[in-house]
Amino acid sequence: MEAATQAVIEKIQAQIEELEQQIETKKKAINIFREIEGEAPMYADVGADRAKPLAAFRSDQFFGRPMATAAREILEQRAARNFGAISLDELYDTMKAGGFDFENKNDQIAKRNLAITLAKNTAFMRVPANGFIGLAQWYPNVKRKREKTPTNGTEDVN
Repeated sequence: MEAATQAVIEKIQAQIEELEQQIETKKKAINIFREIEGEAPMYADVGADRAKPLAAFRSDQFFGRPMATAAREILEQRAARNFGAISLDELYDTMKAGGFDFENKNDQIAKRNLAITLAKNTAFMRVPANGFIGLAQWYPNVKRKREKTPTNGTEDVN
């Protein structure tokens, strides 16, 4: 990405952040008025303890990094923003925009390699309902399926 394009993107991101702050201020005001009236807050997603949205990834942030490390950083940032799991396509696009070198010019093969890498890594978990990818620590009550191990050719076939 050209430096001029990156500068424009950063300027627009700053404007978005300013607008988000204005929206949060207005939501807080509504919550205060509702509290005065003895009503529950209308916007539970605002408050002093809410994490501030993180900046977008740099265009070179994932360059030279291991695949799982880049994926974990993206998911951790999503968690901080309360976004949750991510589709494989969106994860791939985010990593690529962040400078990750998939070492394969074919997008489908690169996505398949990403999916395989994450499936083998116990730090990640696929949400069966939609196929999205999340961090395993987000799902402490979900038990992983155990891999079948061959028993010297004497497997029980039932």
